[in-house]
Amino acid sequence: MTDERWQQIEGLFHSALARDPDQRAEFLKTACAEDEGLRREVESLLKSHALGESFIEQPASDLAAEMLGGRQYKLEAGRRIGHYEIKRLLGEGGMGEVYLAEDVRLGRPVALKLLPPQFTVDAERVRRFEQEARAASALNHPNIITIHDIGQSDSSHFIATEFIDGETLRQCLGSTRMALGEVLDVAAQVASALSAAHEVGVVHRDIKPENIMLRRDGYVKVLDFGLAKLAPRAAALDPNASTVKTNRNVLLGTVQYMSPEQARGLDVDARTDVWSLGVVLYEMAAGRAPFEGETSSHVIVSILECEPPPLACYAEVPAELQRIARKALSKKTAQRYQQAADMAHDLESLKQELQVDERLKTTLQPAYERYLKGRYFFDTRTAGGFRRSKEYFQEAIKKDPNYALAYAGLANAYTPSDFMLLPKDTMVEAKAAAKRALEIVDTLAEAHTAQARVLLFYDLEWQAVERELKRAIELNPNYTESHHMYSHYLIYVGQIEQSLAESRRALEIDPLDALLNVHLGWHYLYARQCDQAIEQLRKAIEMEPGFFRAHLFLGRAYQQEGMYKAALAAYHRAMELEVDSEETLVMLGHLHAVSGNRAEAIRILERLSGLYERNKAAAYDLAVIHAGLGDNEQALQCLRTSYQERFGGLLLLKADPVFDSLRPDPRYQDLLRLINLTP
Repeated sequence: MTDERWQQIEGLFHSALARDPDQRAEFLKTACAEDEGLRREVESLLKSHALGESFIEQPASDLAAEMLGGRQYKLEAGRRIGHYEIKRLLGEGGMGEVYLAEDVRLGRPVALKLLPPQFTVDAERVRRFEQEARAASALNHPNIITIHDIGQSDSSHFIATEFIDGETLRQCLGSTRMALGEVLDVAAQVASALSAAHEVGVVHRDIKPENIMLRRDGYVKVLDFGLAKLAPRAAALDPNASTVKTNRNVLLGTVQYMSPEQARGLDVDARTDVWSLGVVLYEMAAGRAPFEGETSSHVIVSILECEPPPLACYAEVPAELQRIARKALSKKTAQRYQQAADMAHDLESLKQELQVDERLKTTLQPAYERYLKGRYFFDTRTAGGFRRSKEYFQEAIKKDPNYALAYAGLANAYTPSDFMLLPKDTMVEAKAAAKRALEIVDTLAEAHTAQARVLLFYDLEWQAVERELKRAIELNPNYTESHHMYSHYLIYVGQIEQSLAESRRALEIDPLDALLNVHLGWHYLYARQCDQAIEQLRKAIEMEPGFFRAHLFLGRAYQQEGMYKAALAAYHRAMELEVDSEETLVMLGHLHAVSGNRAEAIRILERLSGLYERNKAAAYDLAVIHAGLGDNEQALQCLRTSYQERFGGLLLLKADPVFDSLRPDPRYQDLLRLINLTP
């Protein structure tokens, strides 16, 4: 039986064991599909378990390993293995014993790993081990342990690697709570090592604190590349590791670091290493593992079915670190980081961002804390949220007058949305904030994105907008707001398909972001792909039922499809969630206008006119309802007033379906020219 087959059997055994007995048969029927042999093997293990609890007094993989060979005996100091002289034992585990030895030919210390007999009696195992060790030795990366030699002396098969003067991450975690900067540094170095390995087709499959060494000079070294493929569970379960817990003598080793696909016994790829690194990252930041349980079966159930508590439950961490951990630990591989390089980039970017803040150490400083709160309220995309975000960004600047991120956030808060009436005097404030952010740090993606918003909403300098957004994406390809704003820009200039691609790119970076999920549906709406818009917005509502704009845009999609009753229900739900939303009131009036309820449309128009007189609504809002009523003259007049008011929604003239009836009018084309858009 191959190691891969055994891993698959054992993974299914644990998954079945975690379920109620009456559910196991149906589970195996689905999981094993047409592989009857696989099903029989797992059922046999389950029967053995039912006959006697002693079957799982040790992991099944260890039991299998014992069947293949005998025990290994510790070597005394002074003994020679080839040209290596044993000095002392460094550690031992399921994959054998590791000794500090001296290479007597070159006079240098090495770490010598001896494979136990149970892994050497099978010629195919040895051949595959040597093949994998050669693949790992070809990796030339500062964060990957260097393999010097593999060979055989008498009956002993060995692998000689560089000796690392330091401690394992497990030892470090056991002695102290890591500072945030150190957490990011270690995780980024491990991600960089994994990226290098994945590029040449090597998947580690056993990333855990025991396999991460911290050198005294700050370098991180990842151990045992390629060896996990030899005997993944045996390598994982180390009875002497500090994380091992027992319940009825069941060892829990690194089952905590297995990805869901590993736990199910499925084929794995590089994304399983991303998951394991996500677990390590979480553990470093929180001081505890994200998935725990009394037995390995309980842990597997947690991995397969539960979401870990937010990091904020255990430590004060930036929202971006929470996002990185959440994405790495996505149970669906398609929503996880697809490449370790992307995760490394996000970690490095966050580390640099915190370094720019030149005072953030083990805890969040007051300025940064207020900046995070500002970001939170800004992302609600509500009028109240924008006001609160502005207040927090201003407080952050008072705490630190040279805080570039806070200035960038403030510029965003002054230019919040396409559909909000912006007081004229905010233009000066927005420009000043964006300019100051760039003066402090001109390599900050957030600052260039904020500058693009100012150029877009106030200056209509289209080429400059695109230049700033491309620069922001170049500086940080994984900053979602840059992609989000670029997708808006592309809609405004009429490049609809490109805007969809950019919106999807933002969602790939953070697939669990409710706002980005809603805005992809909004982009489908402007692409006139209403079926896709409805599907996407329904998904967004499942993720965040209380996000009023999801219901608002869903209503627009229904309305565009002529599903007026469904649209009305969606608008009413949006109004329940955001009572003072003039956006929803406008679309409700437009719906009544186009569906023939002229009296109700006029009533809403009169209400909005009153709000407009009190500077609480925009002339653009009135234009939308006039267009729905077929009153083109009034609609065009209101749009011209909107141009004079520099209302952000005017940027959508080229794409917005609500004005389709006005497009043939030459005066509408003149408006497009006024905002520097070709008809």
